[in-house]
Amino acid sequence: MATYLDPLTYDYLNAQQLKDAEKEIYSLFPNQTNQQAGISSLQSQIPNSINILEKSSRSDEINDFNKLCGVSISKENNSFQSLSTKEEIAKYISSKGQYTDISKYWLEHEQALPKLSSLVRKYCMIQASSVASESAFSIANYIQRKERSSLSAENLRYSIFLREMLKIEKLYQEYCLMK
Repeated sequence: MATYLDPLTYDYLNAQQLKDAEKEIYSLFPNQTNQQAGISSLQSQIPNSINILEKSSRSDEINDFNKLCGVSISKENNSFQSLSTKEEIAKYISSKGQYTDISKYWLEHEQALPKLSSLVRKYCMIQASSVASESAFSIANYIQRKERSSLSAENLRYSIFLREMLKIEKLYQEYCLMK
């Protein structure tokens, strides 16, 4: 999934991998036709004049609030249409060739491709380092060395926890002194 969503590595995937990734994306964002049908059936039960009045009064309230806050919203932003998953994938594929940096691409296309950008935040922004886990194992190995081999797993866990709590407390004290 991460390779699929990276504009630089997308081209290295074979046809089957592309198909599998798209299938996974479609499964994560199923069609909302049932939900939309439910909404439209509810809207048909309510008179149209009430719906129009509620929508205009809500947008007027939001516009008034934005004016009070000093925020100006262009008409282009108000007419934003939500793309289907298939349309987002097509737009991604057509625009990915211009970029070589994943973060730059998704910063610029976050608003236009909200579904895919949520997947990028989930799958592509995971730190690719094992330093933290290796450090934890190293500390555990030091605490449960040959001389302390009778230390139970539970006590080892508490020892590591207390060691980290001492670090946190020390950092907190340093922070308080800096204030």
